[in-house]
Amino acid sequence: MSGICGILMLDGGPADAEAGASMLAAISHLGGDARGSWCDGPLFLGQQSRWITPEEQGEHLSGVGLPEGYMIAFDGRLDGRDELTVRLGIPNPCREPDSRLALSAYRRWGEACGDYLLGDYTFVLWDPGRRRLFGCADPMGSCPLYYIRKGALFAFASEPQALFRHPTIERRLNWRKLARLYWPATVLMDKGRSCFEDVERLEGGMCFALDDDRFVLRRYWTLDQDAVWEGTHDDYLEAMRETLYLAIADRMRSRVPVGALLSGGLDSSSIVAAAADLSRADGRRLATFSAVTDPQLSKAKDERGYIDAFASHPGLERVFVTAAGRGPFDDLDRILAHRDGPMLTSRHYLYAAFAAAARERGIRVILDGAGGEQGPSLHADALYLIMLRKGQWHKLARELRLRGRHERRSLLSLIRQWLIRPMVRTLPGFEGRGGGAPVNPYLNEAVVREVLGEELEETRARVAALRRPAKDLRNGQLCAIEAVRTRRGGGFAGSGVVGMTWPFHDRRLLELALACPEALRLHDGYDRYPLRIAMAHRLPGGLAWRTSKGPFSPDYRERYDRQRTAMARRLPTVRSGYPALVDATALRETLLGGGGNDQMHAIPFAVYLLQFLSLHG
Repeated sequence: MSGICGILMLDGGPADAEAGASMLAAISHLGGDARGSWCDGPLFLGQQSRWITPEEQGEHLSGVGLPEGYMIAFDGRLDGRDELTVRLGIPNPCREPDSRLALSAYRRWGEACGDYLLGDYTFVLWDPGRRRLFGCADPMGSCPLYYIRKGALFAFASEPQALFRHPTIERRLNWRKLARLYWPATVLMDKGRSCFEDVERLEGGMCFALDDDRFVLRRYWTLDQDAVWEGTHDDYLEAMRETLYLAIADRMRSRVPVGALLSGGLDSSSIVAAAADLSRADGRRLATFSAVTDPQLSKAKDERGYIDAFASHPGLERVFVTAAGRGPFDDLDRILAHRDGPMLTSRHYLYAAFAAAARERGIRVILDGAGGEQGPSLHADALYLIMLRKGQWHKLARELRLRGRHERRSLLSLIRQWLIRPMVRTLPGFEGRGGGAPVNPYLNEAVVREVLGEELEETRARVAALRRPAKDLRNGQLCAIEAVRTRRGGGFAGSGVVGMTWPFHDRRLLELALACPEALRLHDGYDRYPLRIAMAHRLPGGLAWRTSKGPFSPDYRERYDRQRTAMARRLPTVRSGYPALVDATALRETLLGGGGNDQMHAIPFAVYLLQFLSLHG
């Protein structure tokens, strides 16, 4: 993964090369292997390169070897290269870097090139014949790209802070976007808007074309909500397993070692089992990184018992990470300096520890099992209510009875959770009877009302709509995938040369998961059944049939308690700017008092927002 930036003067005037160089310097932490820039007339392009794949070693942004006049700044990795090169008529084995293949795809298919590309990528290229700047992001928006149009200036960069290095671009906060964070669910809305005024983010599955002052933004990829699997159930499960292995293999195409997170859950264990098979086939070892507690510091129970199922698995180097002394309020200035907003997991300290352990082993890419629950291991609990409405009494009773046996729960508790509560949520006026969307109590409601004005009720209605149950399981899956689109990339922010990739968000795997036969989604009392059965013979220790899952950071509350008093004392020195969106007094009192049930989400988020405002306000 790399960092890219650029400037295009729409009036034909010369690009400010000095400003471009400053923008490029601002993303130097995203590179480390090479730095390249190109400036000609109205266009400046820059790239900080971090070489991951064998083909890109030695590459840096330049016009050498490209068709006359073409230039491309590329961040990421293309998958399915063999199939792509066949389509492009390029002989295999192909030694061209992914950036050249992306350019060849554009020259072959024009603005429709995204339809033929797989992987995690963002690129921006210059088409000299059409005098056009074209940009494209992969379907899930794995590699961020921010852009701004201001008069005759168009500028883009992998991080918004790089844009503010241009002398004519002022850093101004988008107070309406920030005020909407009063409802946490609004992170799922308006994902193309950043927390900075006039700065947009190129969403996943989107491309743009800019020529003659005409800017066209287009969605080139959406999931087919009518997709149907035409083969047998056995064929589907085999296709699921093959596609998962293919997605992982493509992400392991690396000139340096690759690692994987292992939490002991179904998703991460499936990734590790498949990646270990692929590593052994290539004669390599796979390092896995697991978060565990230090028994001398914590009495919290971790997932080591499940992680140890891989103890005798061949080809693995298991690395246990305790992140001793770390907590949710560490390194906030450094992390938030690189981010588009305060949206940050409160367990970010574990990702920092994973990245540090990976760097010690020369690892630049870590496979992450996040995302399985939107795809192959989708929770199919909505099917219980569907069975009830369809009058499938016998099937419903059997599935609930078997699930109760697997999870050691009473039938009544399952009925309450999977039938009664979902039905209540569908009743008219549910939001008005206490079922409305949660709010963050540490944001100042009066300020939110003042900032949003007439948009307040519209925002409230949109948030309430997000809370309503999906009309069917497939629609629910589409909503779940859309919810995480463009929100990837937060875990390792600011961690230097270590990036993360998500095999479960592979385009091929998502398309296959959406076409899953309904009979396979919930079977014999197990949800997430397709991935369970597909990996049953590859997962050790019965992990395929595990129905429980412990917290990612089991000692989180202890870490929070160790840091909350010091954080409370630092709050008065943090400026919230105008308007005073965060109620710093209430936040400080809660930190000093403990925080109750808000200690993992609402309180850290309010702290992160206050810190973000202090840095950028």
